[in-house]
Amino acid sequence: MLSHTEPTVRAVIAFLKLQNVKVNKQTVNDTLMEHPDWPGLLSISDSLQKWKVPNAAGKTTPDRLDDLPVPFIIYSRNYDHPVEIVTAVKPDSVEVLAEPYSKITVKTRDSFLQQWDGVYLISESNEFSGEPDYTARKNKYRIQQLVPIITLTLILALSFITFLQHLQVTIPSAVYFLYIQFALLVAGVSITSLLLWYEIDKNNPF
Repeated sequence: MLSHTEPTVRAVIAFLKLQNVKVNKQTVNDTLMEHPDWPGLLSISDSLQKWKVPNAAGKTTPDRLDDLPVPFIIYSRNYDHPVEIVTAVKPDSVEVLAEPYSKITVKTRDSFLQQWDGVYLISESNEFSGEPDYTARKNKYRIQQLVPIITLTLILALSFITFLQHLQVTIPSAVYFLYIQFALLVAGVSITSLLLWYEIDKNNPF
């Protein structure tokens, strides 16, 4: 899984999830950041179009806020993290997903309008929306993530075996076998952790 992503990438991942559109996180990251207009709104619009999510961007006035279908993306005046996702519009409040895009924040309508410059992006997913070869690409990304972990584990294991071979001639056999048991325990915990991580990632729809 991606450990470090740009806020705009995280916003698009959250937006896709709200619309039940399956696109791998790595694909979202690569597609957006390789776009010539990154991190502009056009990069988001073109990427959504690439994943067959029809969309339209524009600028409107505060009195037309209720006309926009949720969820939709907006650009706020928070220049560090300008991309936000509006999930609900109510008479006196607006619910948004903002950085880090994991929890809905409720803002008063007035405070929201003060921070919004009117720029929006709306979209509507359909049965054709999503990443082509989604499952195959997900498995490919998963293998790419596991390779460095497995390589490091093998290097550590070989180093430890060499260390044990040296200990075998310098310490009593009983202590030597205690080292082996400890090594097996560490290996077991490591493998179990990897399998648990694999299962969690496998069940993650994005």
